[in-house]
Amino acid sequence: MATLNLVFSQQASPLEEGIMLLGSLANAIGTDFGKYAPMVIGLVLKSASNYEEEDLCDAAVGVIGDLASSLGREGFEPILDQVVTTVFGALVDPEVDRDQKITFLGCSGDMALHLGPSFSRYLPSLMNIAQTSFSESLKLDRENDNDLDYMMDLWDHLCQLCGLILQGQRDVDGAVVQYAPNMLTLADQVCRGSAGTSPETFAAALGLIGDVANVC
Repeated sequence: MATLNLVFSQQASPLEEGIMLLGSLANAIGTDFGKYAPMVIGLVLKSASNYEEEDLCDAAVGVIGDLASSLGREGFEPILDQVVTTVFGALVDPEVDRDQKITFLGCSGDMALHLGPSFSRYLPSLMNIAQTSFSESLKLDRENDNDLDYMMDLWDHLCQLCGLILQGQRDVDGAVVQYAPNMLTLADQVCRGSAGTSPETFAAALGLIGDVANVC
């Protein structure tokens, strides 16, 4: 495919545009893009790991979500392990900016939603990462505007992540029920987060409670 050759030659200017083009192609072609996934995933993951180029990194992480939704379980399975290694590696890397980690959380939710049983084996690690992120956020200074903004954004994305996990894994026997108490605890703590909790984050927590009720 000529378009893929253009991206690989890095003649797309900048590379970020070429990466986003891959996401657009995946969305347009759908499951048939699966035959190209092994060819492009190396470039996507390399770009996602380029933390210093924030726009490029964010674009690549977005493409991972596009691939998960476009290819589905069977099409994504051949690249799943290497994608999860990169994504989870970023989430636990202390050198990765905390705001960038939120982007990787969103990507994890996309995979949990669209890949069903294929993603179930990664849930223990992902839920542990989510719990650790939330626990660490409770230590931040709410009087600091930057910390408070980050906290609200993180809590919002954690609630969304849990909701996507519930929706994507609901038909996998035993995959999510064990995590329901922790999810409800998260939602409860967010709702009780005092006046500092933003309306958007509060709404995300209420939505998570509804998702738990619907699934469990």
